[in-house]
Amino acid sequence: MFHDGYYAFVMYDAAGNFYYAGAGPYEVNGNMYKETFAYATDTTDVDAWDTQRWEIKGDTLIFYGFEKAALADGTDVTEKWGKHKFVEKRVRLKR
Repeated sequence: MFHDGYYAFVMYDAAGNFYYAGAGPYEVNGNMYKETFAYATDTTDVDAWDTQRWEIKGDTLIFYGFEKAALADGTDVTEKWGKHKFVEKRVRLKR
């Protein structure tokens, strides 16, 4: 979910069990999206950030990630979190 410069998400595993949640501010610069964790299930992720490439195709917002990710202390966790590992598609709800 996105609203007024903030994001929030909740993740579940394939069996439908809660896996992770995070929220905080985001910013967009060209086709790059950056989110910073103000809140996270794993408190070691608070103040961590990541960048993802994005595009819109029709009614679909697509994220490609991660381009870069780092913990609050600057430790690079891009490979650990999954560099270029995922494609997320979010389709606009039609009424």
